[in-house]
Amino acid sequence: IEGPVPLCCMARRRPNSMTGESMGAKEEIANSFRDLIVNKGVPYEKVAVYQICDQAGVSRKTFYVHYKSKADIVDQVVSDRIVAPLAKMNDASVVLMQNQAMLEHFPEAINELVYKAIRDDAEFYSRLCCKAGSLDSPFVEALIKAIQELNLKMLDVIGFAGPEWKKDYISYFHAAGNAVLVQRWIRRGMKETPEELAKLFNQMDTPHWLSLANLSGATRG
Repeated sequence: IEGPVPLCCMARRRPNSMTGESMGAKEEIANSFRDLIVNKGVPYEKVAVYQICDQAGVSRKTFYVHYKSKADIVDQVVSDRIVAPLAKMNDASVVLMQNQAMLEHFPEAINELVYKAIRDDAEFYSRLCCKAGSLDSPFVEALIKAIQELNLKMLDVIGFAGPEWKKDYISYFHAAGNAVLVQRWIRRGMKETPEELAKLFNQMDTPHWLSLANLSGATRG
């Protein structure tokens, strides 16, 4: 399965360039935000909206049409470039999750694609992730949010019939564990391959999903 195309591989235009006229402003803003952080070396905390606009060649009004803030850019980049392409596999997962063997290995394949997408633009995500002295970071927060949405859909796929508050906590628990593991991986220099990391997380994470699936099956029965 091919993973999503990393943001760094997408064409970037400079202000007033003819080659980028057909590129959407939203995508150009995201690319310019990345350029400031990776190529200009501006720390995330110091990136200002006016700098992003100048780099992208757009007005502040155009910026706010597409994004609420620079944190919103991170949220949408993570969602659009890492998680959303995988969400398209949910239709297939409805059938696959009926088979316990697939339930055991399908999440590993999904996570491997997530980790590969992160590794493919490692410099960008590491600069968002490694906020000194704190586990909090715009990247980790965005990854938790995006993965939690996938987890909520997966709970529906396996037929989990618990109350909404349980779904919220379960989906968040697994998303946060995954995101913090990714943060640790990045801080360690990504020494392990995406395949190795996905296998490790699957060993820790899947047993609980299997128990939820079995519980759901027993409830339906």
